[in-house]
Amino acid sequence: MDRWMPMGLIMTGAVALATLSPTAQAQDAEDYQYWADRCREEIGTVGLEACEKAIALDDRDPALWLNQGVKYDRDLREPNRALVAYREAIQRDPDQNYALAWYNQCAVLLKLANDPRHNDAEILLPIFTELELITPETSDTERELFASDRTLLYQSVVKSCDRALNGDDNWGTASPARAWNNIGYAQDELGQYQDALAAYENALLQDPNHINALNNKGITLENLNRYPEALAAYDAALALDPNYERASRNRARLLQLQPDLETDPPEPDNADE
Repeated sequence: MDRWMPMGLIMTGAVALATLSPTAQAQDAEDYQYWADRCREEIGTVGLEACEKAIALDDRDPALWLNQGVKYDRDLREPNRALVAYREAIQRDPDQNYALAWYNQCAVLLKLANDPRHNDAEILLPIFTELELITPETSDTERELFASDRTLLYQSVVKSCDRALNGDDNWGTASPARAWNNIGYAQDELGQYQDALAAYENALLQDPNHINALNNKGITLENLNRYPEALAAYDAALALDPNYERASRNRARLLQLQPDLETDPPEPDNADE
């Protein structure tokens, strides 16, 4: 089935913090602000270098670490290092409820769950422990296995996105709909189809035009053998964008498997409008 991959990698401006320590020189403060601005604005290795220079001057701002994570993941395709940065952002938030950092962590974990071949146990296991998916007493042998355990990875997606939804509402340009969509994706992979369906409904309550949630909802409805409703979900996605290839392919595949649906196509339900 043709499913939408998770979105994440949302950047943000600086989180309000105390001023630099009294011993900091004025030039250090000017340099810090310069590099922090460039960390937020630049991309790729230029942006990453700016983040590192700002962090070297003052590492307290969670947004610096979050933006560093974006460079690693979006620009350099290094998701394991991105997770380290997002975890630093979470830990530097006073209440550890930085919604955007939890959300971006969730999105990266979903990518790693879908392709766990290069997962780093030393990075993932502390996250699993903090999310109470494993205990600190896990043996070294188990640790290596757990790093590629897709069940644990998908569970960590659900828990991380749930923390985002219950966080500080600092979403940047993201939205809770994206977190709900990621949760639905992970729950579908875990075989928790009713929970996945509820997550997609929540995504659509937040954003009725969330085309990816509609497509993914259709897949979950197929898994529940609710084929007319699945067709309606794909049709609702295509009503938003007739060129949306994932929904188009899923619709064609469904009609090939269930040709009787084509004789009387159902109307989309109200939740999908």
